[in-house]
Amino acid sequence: MRLGFSNRVLASLFHLKNKRSVSYTIHSARLTLMKNFTHHYIGLQHVDRQTVIDHHQTSIASELFTTTPDQLCILMDGTYIYIQKSSYYEMQRRTYSLHKHRHLVKPMMITPSTGYILTIIEPFLADGKKNDASIAKNILYNNDQAILNWLHDDDIIMIDRGFRDAVKTIEMFGFHAAMSRFLNGSKQFSTTDANYSCCITKSRWAIESANGKIKPFKYFNQTIQNSIIPSASDYLHIVCAIVNAYLSPAIRDPVKDSSLVILVGSYQVRQAKSYILEHLKRSELDPNDLEFTVELCEQHSDLIRIRFVSRHSTNQNHLATVQFDTYQDEPIQGWYCTGHTGARVVGCYVYIAAFIWYLGVCRAEYNDKGHSLSAQHLFQVVENYLQYAEK
Repeated sequence: MRLGFSNRVLASLFHLKNKRSVSYTIHSARLTLMKNFTHHYIGLQHVDRQTVIDHHQTSIASELFTTTPDQLCILMDGTYIYIQKSSYYEMQRRTYSLHKHRHLVKPMMITPSTGYILTIIEPFLADGKKNDASIAKNILYNNDQAILNWLHDDDIIMIDRGFRDAVKTIEMFGFHAAMSRFLNGSKQFSTTDANYSCCITKSRWAIESANGKIKPFKYFNQTIQNSIIPSASDYLHIVCAIVNAYLSPAIRDPVKDSSLVILVGSYQVRQAKSYILEHLKRSELDPNDLEFTVELCEQHSDLIRIRFVSRHSTNQNHLATVQFDTYQDEPIQGWYCTGHTGARVVGCYVYIAAFIWYLGVCRAEYNDKGHSLSAQHLFQVVENYLQYAEK
């Protein structure tokens, strides 16, 4: 499954008699793994609900969506497996996706907010009658894998807009449906709706990451033979069990995420170091020292700002301003930046992240030497010639 080799190639590699022998071997291995391996790592019954809350629910999801400590947030999303065009016309019609313009079947994946795969439910047909919403409703009405017994009332199911027709069904069963908002004829979102949609997007990336871990198994990243469809569910469970057993989830330690509540992610932290490195200048008094210029406000002592140079244009500056109170448990009271999205409150602009990271986390201590092959040293190697103007 990892390399997607055909049975003929596998027979040659392992010196088996013919490809039929490979087929028998794979069949036996599949049954053995399903009997002795997969149920330990995949399926709603392999882990209890409280363990998921304690170890597989991020602090960001808990802070943004839950109101009580025993509420669980799960994510639902459909993935797809390409199949051959069937000679049976009804199957040919029912497996043709108008979205992908190909024949495929759709499994439904369920994960918590860390991206740990709780379960993956049967491949479904992919025509217009079987979209994500109808599949979700089918799972709830049929109580697949006893999902209604595993979930509790007021648990939160985070979905994308493709599940919009299933919202009423989800709420009918006593759960909360968290979905990005619609414009509904408006020209732009209100602040509340825009921030709520950002919260959903921030939390739902984990299930996209989990889906992406299946595609490196080339067996599922190519068109599979229709004769394999009856066993596709077993192969999916085996792959997901391997991912859970041997690979890290999208977020390793949910407890450490509490330090990223202001940023709502780690992207800004990775970018912050580059902005700080550019803002540090050699001291005119001592070339061995570095200076970090900040601007204070004479009228308000709780305001401080930094003037950052844009990463795209030397002639463009961005002012990052932070309001703080050192006597509070949460000293960062507010922030604003002159960039395009500098006023957002769900997460913050990268300049604000660089500001807080350097003065708050790094405590104004930064090793500017870095690795010998880092970009700052490579920049010094490239010739920077002077520009001459002719009179």
